[in-house]
Amino acid sequence: MAVSALKKITVKDIMKGKPERAKVMITKKDEDTGELRELEVSQVIAQDVCIIYGRAHSSETGSTQFGPYTTFIGSFEGRRIRDGEVFQSTRIIFPPIADGIALEAYMGAKAADPTAQVDFAFVVGVEHDARGAEGYKFTCKPVNTGANTHDPLAELRLSLASSFAAALGSDRMAALGLEAPGSGALKIGQGEAVAASEGTSKGKAKPEA
Repeated sequence: MAVSALKKITVKDIMKGKPERAKVMITKKDEDTGELRELEVSQVIAQDVCIIYGRAHSSETGSTQFGPYTTFIGSFEGRRIRDGEVFQSTRIIFPPIADGIALEAYMGAKAADPTAQVDFAFVVGVEHDARGAEGYKFTCKPVNTGANTHDPLAELRLSLASSFAAALGSDRMAALGLEAPGSGALKIGQGEAVAASEGTSKGKAKPEA
């Protein structure tokens, strides 16, 4: 899988383009005659676009013309679903909905323990929104939000395997290069079986002539 380093992770940076669209028929009232008419329009297809996860130890706030935002600082990774490309950064800005969930979990953890490091994991998608400037809005499936004092992302990936499998399905898990739930235990079991087989073979007495 290709890996790209970013100054900060945002979902739009991971998407790198517009979400997939499809032509659909809608019923619309004519403003002059009041008659209902069937029109063919292009709309964003509801779809999951990426998974984002990591561990935050601190944060910064900022603001734009669209409002305030929070940048979380720590170790973060995002994976684009359509091709599995991986993005890593020490900073992340979560999309709408996910940002509010992440901030609440982060503030709660820090209030209880100022030294806490907070885990986040979301499956982020898009769906049609006629009122949106770009014709879509983000959707969010929270997978994990909690505190942890350890930092390796490899450990976090393994701990989230079952949750990602439930959210994405085994086929997408494999396409993204994520280890399937229980595969680590399976490897151990297979290793023990091989060792036992070799041991039995080596210890077997030769048949008498």
